[in-house]
Amino acid sequence: MRKHLSIALLSVFMAVCLLVGGVHAAGTPYVVDQTGSLTDGQVSDLNSQAAQVDKATGVAPVFVISDDCDGQAASDYAAALGAKGTYGDQYVMTVINMDRKTYYIAEAGTLAAGLTDSQYDALWDQFSNADSAYAGIQAYITSIQTILTADPGAIPTDRQKQLVQDGAGLLTDSQVQALITSLTKISEARQCEVAVVTVNSLDGKTAQQYADDYYDYNGYGYGTDDSGVLLLIAMDTHDMAITTYGYGITAFTDYGIQYLQDQIRPDMSAGDYASALNVYAQQCDRLLQMARAGHPYDETDAPKQDNTMLVLGGSVIGGTLVALLVMLGLGSGMRTARRQGMAQNYIRPGSMVMDSHFDIFLYNRVSRTPKPRHDDGPSGGGGSSLHISSSGRSHGGGSSKF
Repeated sequence: MRKHLSIALLSVFMAVCLLVGGVHAAGTPYVVDQTGSLTDGQVSDLNSQAAQVDKATGVAPVFVISDDCDGQAASDYAAALGAKGTYGDQYVMTVINMDRKTYYIAEAGTLAAGLTDSQYDALWDQFSNADSAYAGIQAYITSIQTILTADPGAIPTDRQKQLVQDGAGLLTDSQVQALITSLTKISEARQCEVAVVTVNSLDGKTAQQYADDYYDYNGYGYGTDDSGVLLLIAMDTHDMAITTYGYGITAFTDYGIQYLQDQIRPDMSAGDYASALNVYAQQCDRLLQMARAGHPYDETDAPKQDNTMLVLGGSVIGGTLVALLVMLGLGSGMRTARRQGMAQNYIRPGSMVMDSHFDIFLYNRVSRTPKPRHDDGPSGGGGSSLHISSSGRSHGGGSSKF
C-alpha cells in the first residue's frame, strides 16, 4: 500500500534541514538530503538511530529530501529507489520533492503493510509539526519503531474504568456521579465516549503521553473504532491534556481542542473544578453535535478579535508622537552628530541580537490540512494533527497549562 499526498508551502523559510551520512547495511544512508543543511553530528545521529530501528524491527526507516527528485515526481523517485533493492524488501520510505512541493510515503514488505492511513498521517505530522527537521526525523524514526513493536493485545477490547476517574480528589462523590451520568448520556447520544481523568502526578510522563496511554491501556472508546475524547488534569504540573481517537479525531480538531481548553481554564485556575468539568461536558456535546451535522468546530469557527479601532487609534497617536519628537530633535540633536566610518558604530551595544534558527516547511495535504502546534495555539489550515502513542496508535490532541 502506498499513500500519495500533495503538499503546498505555507510559510516562508530560512533554511531546510535534512540529512546525509550514516550507512545502511548495503552501504546506503537511510537518511538522504540534497540540501546539506544538518551538521555532521546530527547526520550521524539520525542514521545511527535508523540503523538501530532496522536491526530491531527488520524494517528500514528511510527519509529522503530532494531538490527536484531528478525531475521526477516524488512517487516515481520512491519507486525507483525501491526497485533498486537499496533498502531490502522491508521499509517505510518518505520522499520529499522540494521543487514540486509534494511528498510520498511508500512501504514494502509484510511487516510494514499493516500500517493504517491514520498512522501514515501521524508519521508525516510527527515530522512536519516538529520544532526542527532534525527533531522531526527523530520523531519519524521513533514512531516507526513504536508502531512496529507495539503489542496490540495490551489494549483491552472493553473499557476497564468509569468515564470519570478523579484520582486527584477534586470532586465530591455526588459531583463525580452527576458527571458520570452526564458523560454517559453524551457518549451514547453522540456515539463517541467523553471521559475525564484527574491525577496528582504524571509519573514522569508528559501530560499528552499520560492521556494517550490512559485512554489506550484502559480500553476507552465507543464502538469498533474506539471513538472518544479524554481530558486529563494533572495537579502537580497544572497541565491539562486532551487526547482523541477514532471519530474523536474528526470531531475535535486542533482548534476545537484549544477552544475546549480555553473554555474551562478560568474555572480550573480559580479552583472551581466541578464547574470547569461541567463546562467541558457541555462543550464536548456541542462540538460532537456540530461534527455529526457535518461541520466540526474548526478554524472558521474560532472567534476573531476586532482590533480595527485599537490599531487606528494607536497609529494616530504614534504618528503624532513621532512627528513631535522629530521636530524637537532637529535643532538640538544635530549639533553633536558626528559621521561614523563603519555601520557597527551606529548600533548601540546590546540592542541587536542575531539568533540562528531553523524554519521548518509546513504543508497542506489534499485529504486534509495538518497544521503545526505552537504555544500560542493553532495557526493555518485547520483539521487535526496526529501523533503516535506508546501503543502504536495514532491520536489527536493537545495540552496546555491552567
